[in-house]
Amino acid sequence: MKLVTKQELHARPSGTIYSSYQGNDPWRQELFTDLHVKGDSLPCKGRQFDFVTTPLLPSLSSDSAGGIDFLWSTSREGTFDDSMVYWVWDELDRQRLAHALLDPGNRHLWSGTTRVTSDSFDIRFPYGDLEICSKGAA
Repeated sequence: MKLVTKQELHARPSGTIYSSYQGNDPWRQELFTDLHVKGDSLPCKGRQFDFVTTPLLPSLSSDSAGGIDFLWSTSREGTFDDSMVYWVWDELDRQRLAHALLDPGNRHLWSGTTRVTSDSFDIRFPYGDLEICSKGAA
């Protein structure tokens, strides 16, 4: 799993699986609560401005009849916040997730530690807690 900036995510190809970084709250055990497929990046005035995204988890439908949209409700990401950070799922992470979903009784066969990397951030685990700061920050 790799932690990336928004601009680094823009540089990734369509089909990249990613999740939003949720922060370092010590009471939170989950690293993320969403799972998306990145589509094409959308340039504006010479820079990557936005991108197309498709959630992989169900969401409430926006139509007036109610219901649940399960996959393929593609939209623009639309935050326009260059300070956002994302987790990019590498191949092994995706395989582990697929096996856990397809055979939940045997998750132990695919459990294990995932290596966390980043080109833009220093990632530490003091006392078992996740700590992330900009590269070179004290």
